[in-house]
Amino acid sequence: MGEKNHFVGRTPNVAKDFLASSVAFVVALPFCLGIANACGVPPAMGLISGIVGGLIIAPLTGVPLMLSGPTASITVLVVAFTARHGLPALGVAIVLCGVIQIAAGALRMGRWFKAMPPALIQGLLSGIGLLIVLSQVNSLLDLKPKNGGLPNLLSIPESVTALWELPLNQHFWALTVSALTLSVLVLWKYFKLDKVLHIPPAVPAIGGAVLTAWYFGLPISYVDVPENIAGSTTFLSLAAFLKLADYEVIVTALTIAFLNSTETLLTANAVDQMHHGPRARHNKELVAQGIGHIICGFLGGLPIAGVLARSSVNLEAGATTRFSTIFSGLWILLIVLLAPAALDIIPTASLAALLVFAGFKLIDLKEVRKLRVSGPRQVAIYLVTAGLIVCTDLLTGFIVGTILALLSLIFTMSKFKTALRTESDTKHMLSLTGSATFLCLPSLAEALEEIPETTALTVDFSGLVFIDDACWNSLQTFKEKHTARGGTLQIDWAALAILKCPARSTSE
Repeated sequence: MGEKNHFVGRTPNVAKDFLASSVAFVVALPFCLGIANACGVPPAMGLISGIVGGLIIAPLTGVPLMLSGPTASITVLVVAFTARHGLPALGVAIVLCGVIQIAAGALRMGRWFKAMPPALIQGLLSGIGLLIVLSQVNSLLDLKPKNGGLPNLLSIPESVTALWELPLNQHFWALTVSALTLSVLVLWKYFKLDKVLHIPPAVPAIGGAVLTAWYFGLPISYVDVPENIAGSTTFLSLAAFLKLADYEVIVTALTIAFLNSTETLLTANAVDQMHHGPRARHNKELVAQGIGHIICGFLGGLPIAGVLARSSVNLEAGATTRFSTIFSGLWILLIVLLAPAALDIIPTASLAALLVFAGFKLIDLKEVRKLRVSGPRQVAIYLVTAGLIVCTDLLTGFIVGTILALLSLIFTMSKFKTALRTESDTKHMLSLTGSATFLCLPSLAEALEEIPETTALTVDFSGLVFIDDACWNSLQTFKEKHTARGGTLQIDWAALAILKCPARSTSE
């Protein structure tokens, strides 16, 4: 299919795509560096992922205006994994993640990621957001972060004492720069200057930090990008694939595949709401992300996902086609090849502040408030998932949250009530509410047995949300027996069939 199928309801404009890519690039670049810094890996790894997201994924993507690159949500997992197994094992896990995503796309599993319970999704996002914030607390002061959410939280008092050593030291000036960066980010969004001036908050925030540190010559840590990125990159060797014998590598690959696929498809849904063009093709996007991960793994990059913050900037900047996302990857490649020293003036504390801001944005309080309307079980799923992610690790929080979500679904599906009302000596009304599953067969059978043999029965299922084959067949069997005994049964089988399966023939 030609590119014309992906325009956002207007004539493609290369000039607009060019300008949009420039804005998106300015936002994506510090995130690539900041996420690499948060993961404790060389900056080149984040830059490689940004380049692959633009030059490899963008031409193949099922969401043409979505920007892909390294994602902050995976930083804590990468830190913990590389500390135990090293970078080669991470590369193997990323390649395997890519294979899993391609298989998921080929099997058309994209729709299942859209069916995740909101409480579990918000719990994951909030837990990851809090982890990102806690993991960067020490980095705001140019201190080495701890491994895990609780250790970082408990280290705050010790880190604060390092600020007041006289004369004023590196940690104080680093906090000054990070506070300046955060202030600009918050105020820029609060006064909606990004809408008025059409400049994303990351641009003035990082720019202000760079100018302040340069003007005062602050003795703080700065990004260290090698002059020859290819020479400093650790390419994956075939011997590294022996690490597939380690189950932790496989579990990590599955975790990255699930989390990044979920983030990507959630972003794809959000991007769909921001324009009126063709809708996202989720399975195609999974395949594109998988190919990107395989290349990233071999080149020594970080895990990739579609990222909402960068994608929204791309759209707001006037992007019309996938060329804007391709150009943004090209600009990262060019600056790495032609002027890598230009990146060495960025304070790492300002990048930590950028990630703290991104972490707080993952905690969507509006969506969390909606969970209260859904009932205490959904709130419990959210709190347990987010709490365990912070107190233990990402995988534990996800597994326990998923189990709770399944138990809640089972409980909901098992709720079923019947009510028999006598309208006259020969007329009765049977009301069914809840979910009619095989678990409810005894209750349904007991209600049907109470109905007089020759009565005219009407079944009201307006309060029913689902019916399975077992209960459907039970009603069909009762209909045959009841009519044979001289009674009548009034029920809208066509409407009932919709609750069972929309595709079911309504001829019954």
